[in-house]
Amino acid sequence: MFRQQRFGDVNNTQSLVESNSSGQIFDRCQELSAIAGRLDEIDAQHGDSETPPPEFDELCLRRRQLVREIVDAPAPTIRESVLKTTVISSLLSDGELRLGLTRSCAADCERALGYEGEGDQGLEALEPLLWTACQRVREELAAAPADDEAVRESWLAQLREAILAIAGHQAETSLGLKAKGEIFHELWRVADETEALGALQMSYLSDFRALASARLSDEPLRQRRP
Repeated sequence: MFRQQRFGDVNNTQSLVESNSSGQIFDRCQELSAIAGRLDEIDAQHGDSETPPPEFDELCLRRRQLVREIVDAPAPTIRESVLKTTVISSLLSDGELRLGLTRSCAADCERALGYEGEGDQGLEALEPLLWTACQRVREELAAAPADDEAVRESWLAQLREAILAIAGHQAETSLGLKAKGEIFHELWRVADETEALGALQMSYLSDFRALASARLSDEPLRQRRP
């Protein structure tokens, strides 16, 4: 018996796809949605079969290619970034991806929002709790033990707690979002705490969409101003 992996909420992004009717990300998401729908049909028709139909493997291969292309594609507008992060979040939740928040993805998100404040000093003033949580992670990284396994286990537990504390703080400004992204990429290079990093990655993507939604809601008001 074969059973194709489902995309979860990817098909539910159709309204977002329709509202972003041009660009690389739109084209790939539209194709991804179509492939996901076709794979669902194959699953319903042949799910109990020992051998999938010939097109199944080709569709799965194209699906994997599209996932990579969506992650790598630039998002030059805020709406394209919302679409991209929505699909990436779904793929991360389904286990299709391990890393969706690449440096280029974070750069696109942050550029779409713009910045408030100046570096750590600005973040400390704007979002002191998030700033404190970020400082704690950096302190834990600086105190990483070398070889002692028992000490390292204790340190990893403290690091995990510190990472989850950042993930638990919703970024209220673009500067807070940027700080989360910087911490994530600092950790990605050196830490092996997969669960906590996954939570931080999802937290960043969710925070971006909340900030972007507020920004997009303000667009009609800005356009009406003389």
